Amino acid sequence: VACLLAIGPARAAEPPPFVINQGLGGSWFNPATGGQGFLIDLLPENKFMFVAWFTYDVPAAGSAPKLGAPEHRWFTAQGTYNGDTADLQVFQTSGGAFDVPRTTTTAAVGTLQLRFDSCTAGRATYAIPSAGLSGEIALQRAIPGTETLCAMLAAPQ
Repeated sequence: VACLLAIGPARAAEPPPFVINQGLGGSWFNPATGGQGFLIDLLPENKFMFVAWFTYDVPAAGSAPKLGAPEHRWFTAQGTYNGDTADLQVFQTSGGAFDVPRTTTTAAVGTLQLRFDSCTAGRATYAIPSAGLSGEIALQRAIPGTETLCAMLAAPQ
């Protein structure tokens, strides 16, 4: 019985697709827009992600802040992740004051999708319809070298 075996040039194995893991937790930003960014926390047991989003907007009319600038805008986002992508709901909280017990209001204002290419690079795609805002932000870690846990968790077992 003759058996023919075709042997071609050796091909390097494709690396497995990147999968979000707890090592992505930490600070992320785009160097072109310093002073803005994302703080990410993950709960791997149920693939839950929480994000604090620090950004800017024009100052509110007649505002006189006691701490910080009136144009600071902080959003939160939360939802689940699968593979390399997290699909999150964006919330805006208003009515608070620094170190003053006040009732605040939190409302859903849009969506945020985080997609990661690796332990050091990703992108955020957002839509805040009520403000007519949408776009994409390239992301990298704010503190290089903190990707060690992510790389360890992403390594093939």
